[in-house]
Amino acid sequence: MSRERHALHEAGHALVCQVLGLRVYQSSASDDGGRTLHEAAPNDLTRAVVCWSGAVAESLTGASQSPQSWLRQPDAGELRGLPAHLVNRGLEEAQRIISEHESEVRALAEHLAADRRLTGRRVRAIIENPDIRPRRQRASDGVSVSESFA
Repeated sequence: MSRERHALHEAGHALVCQVLGLRVYQSSASDDGGRTLHEAAPNDLTRAVVCWSGAVAESLTGASQSPQSWLRQPDAGELRGLPAHLVNRGLEEAQRIISEHESEVRALAEHLAADRRLTGRRVRAIIENPDIRPRRQRASDGVSVSESFA
């Protein structure tokens, strides 16, 4: 996966955590992967929504993936052992939140791709104002970060 796709994945986690009231401590993305550190989910449904959010955000690239293929991602381990109705409801809720906040997810992803790491405070600021520009632009491939998310 590319850094942009990892950035979208982590942006999905960060955004959904924030919307659900979970504190985000840090989010990062690189060519090799990403990670979002956040407050623990208080219940199984919230955990399912947060787990699905990365894969749902990745779908913003236009690449079609089935939920079955998403279940092969590392995050899916969080879903094992949960009742099927919670897993399904978590997916639906993640899709709804990502859809309602697509511009914020894309803004977070742009920042993650450019800056590689965001503090929880920066995540909140970008969600509140998606027009904030990344602190640095990636110029290594001659394509601006914003162009790569268009």
